[in-house]
This record gives sequence, C-alpha cells and structure tokens, in this order.
Amino acid sequence: MLARLPPFIVHRRPLLLRKIYMPSLTGPRPVDWKAAAPPIPNFAPQHDSLPRLPVPNLTATLDRLKTSLLPLAHSEAEFTDAAKKIDAFGSHAGSGNLLQSRLLQRASEREHWLEEWWDNLGYLGYRDSVCPAPLRMTLY
Repeated sequence: MLARLPPFIVHRRPLLLRKIYMPSLTGPRPVDWKAAAPPIPNFAPQHDSLPRLPVPNLTATLDRLKTSLLPLAHSEAEFTDAAKKIDAFGSHAGSGNLLQSRLLQRASEREHWLEEWWDNLGYLGYRDSVCPAPLRMTLY
C-alpha cells in the first residue's frame, strides 16, 4: 500500500516528526539549474544595483505576529497565552535570538539568503490543491 502512494504524501506523525517528501527536492535537478535559464530582458544591467534582501528584525517580526494574532484569538486568555509564548521565544533565554543570529550569518555568507528556501519549499515543493476536496470529487 505505501509503495503506491505519491512521493509528496505527508506521513501522519506528530507535527515535529513529519517528513514531507517533495520530488523537487529529491529529484535529479542540477545544482546550477538557474544558470541554464535564459536571461530576463532588461534585468541584467540592473542586477548589481538592486539592494540585498534584508533579514527582518526579530523584535519587529514578533510584534507583528502578536498584532496579527489579536483578531484570531477566541478569548483574551488565549491571546495572553500566545503573547507570553511569543515573548519567551524572543527573550534572551529563548531560541529566537539564536535562530536570528544563524539567519544573519546565513545572510552574510550568501548573496540571497532566502532564495534556496523559497525555491525548494515555497515554490517548487509540494503544494496542496487550492480547491477544497468536496469540489474536486466527481460523481461520474
């Protein structure tokens, strides 16, 4: 049964232990696949003058997260609990500062710190259908 499942099926495990198989990550795509693409017209002269993508500030990002969660919380207690967890993540003892420093290090070592993640996980990786399951079903 498992051998017949498509390679992008998410195996039902706890969220932290899930492994997503994506053909674009495991397939035979060459490392320099972008170099083989044709150049974008009128872009090459401007490429060097474009600013690098900045790494967002951790404090500002966490503040925006709390602001966006405010209308989603079902109660004041739920929002307060979420805000405490966000504050703990961003505190000096939390893992947020360590992850932010790793992100800044990655940005200093690469021309585009987000490009690989965006290409593999956000763009070329597995995407679920935008159409809900009941609408995808056919009765014929």
